[in-house]
Amino acid sequence: MLQRFAERFQNLVLVALVLLISAVFILQFGGPQSAGCSTDSTLFAAKVHGTTITQGDLRAAYVLAAETRLYGFQAVDPKGLKQLVLDGLIERSLMAEEARDMGFRVAEDDIMEEVAENCSMLLSTASSASQGFKQNALPFSCKDKDGNFSVENVVNFVQYRLRRSLKEFSEWQIEEKLAKEYADTLTAGITVGEQEVWDAYAREKEKVTLKYLRFSPTYYKNQLKPSEKEITSWQAANKDKVDKRYEEQKQRYTNLEPQVRARHILIKVAEDADQASKEAAFAKAEDLAKKAKTGADFAKLAEEFSDDKGSAVKGGDLGYNPKGRMVQEFDKAQFAMEPGQISEVVESKFGFHIIKVEAKRQGDVPIAEAKAEIAHELYLETESTKLAQTQAQAILDRLKNGENIDVLEKELKEKAEASKTLDPLAPQVRETRAFDRSDTPIPGPFNNQPLVDKAFSMDTNQPLPDKPMKLGNEWLVFRVQAHDHADVAAFDDSEKERLRSALLRNKQKDLLATHIKHLRKQAEDSKDVHINPKVLSDGSDEQSEDEG
Repeated sequence: MLQRFAERFQNLVLVALVLLISAVFILQFGGPQSAGCSTDSTLFAAKVHGTTITQGDLRAAYVLAAETRLYGFQAVDPKGLKQLVLDGLIERSLMAEEARDMGFRVAEDDIMEEVAENCSMLLSTASSASQGFKQNALPFSCKDKDGNFSVENVVNFVQYRLRRSLKEFSEWQIEEKLAKEYADTLTAGITVGEQEVWDAYAREKEKVTLKYLRFSPTYYKNQLKPSEKEITSWQAANKDKVDKRYEEQKQRYTNLEPQVRARHILIKVAEDADQASKEAAFAKAEDLAKKAKTGADFAKLAEEFSDDKGSAVKGGDLGYNPKGRMVQEFDKAQFAMEPGQISEVVESKFGFHIIKVEAKRQGDVPIAEAKAEIAHELYLETESTKLAQTQAQAILDRLKNGENIDVLEKELKEKAEASKTLDPLAPQVRETRAFDRSDTPIPGPFNNQPLVDKAFSMDTNQPLPDKPMKLGNEWLVFRVQAHDHADVAAFDDSEKERLRSALLRNKQKDLLATHIKHLRKQAEDSKDVHINPKVLSDGSDEQSEDEG
């Protein structure tokens, strides 16, 4: 072994240090007394084909994985990280056994020589992790402050940080090395063809830019003003839908605490506004209160003058609210009033409010009343969805008939400015950035993939879809503004090598994941994998070490 060290290191001092490290290990961990260094020999974490992965093995690997953030941000989830680390150890054992069956062998002296030379050790990641099954070379401090090789540092790392004996540590690294040899053999025949590299480059560089309009049912719901007669008629025609929704949401109408349904008009003023601004806002609110009390339509006043744009489009309607939901001043005023009453000006941190109480309720709401309310909600949901789709189709028809989308954009902007509401849900022409097939071009609570797939199947010669596309609850009309393809001239050697390496890694990762899954299933089906469930509970592995 000395000759091998000398040939590799060409440094007699380092050779001596490696020999010294072995002596220290033998004195402190080796020989018969090493069997008593760790008490976890019977406290197994898992057994794979009869080979034991001890709780001490799991703890040491867990410590390294957590400290090096081997699994990225999963390290913040101790139980999840422990499961991944254990899976990595199990898979490593399965791979190492396959390597032995193929005739691979790793000598203890050779593996310790490699550890000392590289100042690093191997640790496998689980195939289910984002990086897939691989052996990671984790560096550790094997040098002193002057940069010289330190036997003491290595001994301290193995003995005190990992709490392993030399035998346990070397066996660990032998298993890792065998698994690596087998993984390398398994993936050695994988290649990446020139066409694969070009196809990957073409997909990566291909970009699409869209101009689009979103048609939200929520926006159109605020535009609908159905009469009581319309709701009653709709309810009679859709009795089953109403009854079903009532049964699903019955708890909304039973055993209720006191609630108030109110409308309001808000005149905003900042808390730190000067006195003149506050007086002007109060005067405006007071004038609106007088108009409301002398017969003006409160809902129309709210639509035109309220600074709360969310409720203004609904005539100031805030729906039913229990005590404590609104700010204290508002809450106190609305609960002190009776249905039909209009308040004096009420000041809160938001500004000045005029409040009109529409109704009150408590306890169990009569079934007829509850179903009428549900019918109103369902009517708005149904009709607003239809209206959104109808309006989307109308806009698409205009574009198909040759109307310029820039002219349409100007028209909608002018319409929004004229309404003075500037509702963010109102249809507007927007433009995406150039995006690729893996991007999310339009923000929203929906899956963009159908849009991406459709957009990449189109070009500027046929820039419009056949019909509006539904994304989530919204309808979308879009126009392809640009569809850029990969530039052959930019496909140089560095780009080819970058993509070839990435494709090769992914193919190797996929092959290993598939193969390991098969090996594990075989072992589990034959009852050759046993996991101690206690090791995945917090603190179990630490306990086994502390007992020693």
